[in-house]
Amino acid sequence: MNSIVNKLNNGYTLYFSYDRDENARAGYLKKTDYGMIPSALTGEAEFPYVLDLVKQGRTLQLCLSDVGFMFTAMLGNAILEGPYGEEECLD
Repeated sequence: MNSIVNKLNNGYTLYFSYDRDENARAGYLKKTDYGMIPSALTGEAEFPYVLDLVKQGRTLQLCLSDVGFMFTAMLGNAILEGPYGEEECLD
């Protein structure tokens, strides 16, 4: 869990979801002036209730909050937005 906190403190956002074949997909992304920087997820998540919801099709997003040293966690459904549905968003 400590590596997750370190990544979030360094500005990365954690994305974790299951695909249609029930395979876990997870990783980190960091937005910079030069573009998005991906980073692989290491270790196992320890959130049984959240993982059950993720397995049912929801997406978990964790990132460092703009307020103090708190974290923001969002659990929702991935939807497509934009003129052609090209942007994946979390509802």
